[in-house]
Amino acid sequence: MRQITITPGLARPSVTNISLIRDEPLRVLMGGETLAPYSFTVSQTEGGAPLVEISAMAGILDLEPAALQALGEGASYFYNIWQGDAPARFLCTKGMLTVVPSIVPTGADPATVLLNNFGQQGGPQQLIVLTKSEYDAITAPDPATLYLIREGL
Repeated sequence: MRQITITPGLARPSVTNISLIRDEPLRVLMGGETLAPYSFTVSQTEGGAPLVEISAMAGILDLEPAALQALGEGASYFYNIWQGDAPARFLCTKGMLTVVPSIVPTGADPATVLLNNFGQQGGPQQLIVLTKSEYDAITAPDPATLYLIREGL
């Protein structure tokens, strides 16, 4: 799990921007008072109604993808981190939270990935079907060629 450390402001809130990768958890470690309760809130507007609210103790905020599903990929939001319990709670950190799009691996078969890249830049540009002995006779296979070995003909 990636993690960042934020030092909360005491006289006024510290300002820190966070980039969150959509499908990856992020641990936020709060420097300073680690035994205090913290609340993490996210809104579309500064001072708006929270879309997400996560509570934590011991200065560790775990931002899990499942808890942040209300946030759109590629979008930016305002966030606040509050320290303490009501009515003594105070805003210790604020900033922008950007949800970075990601492409999560699906475990696709390598042959499928290869075929999906056929004709694309960096992928195979031609397809040649040949026997195993014909393939073995090639001294230097062309990296831009996809070779299919036929059997039993």
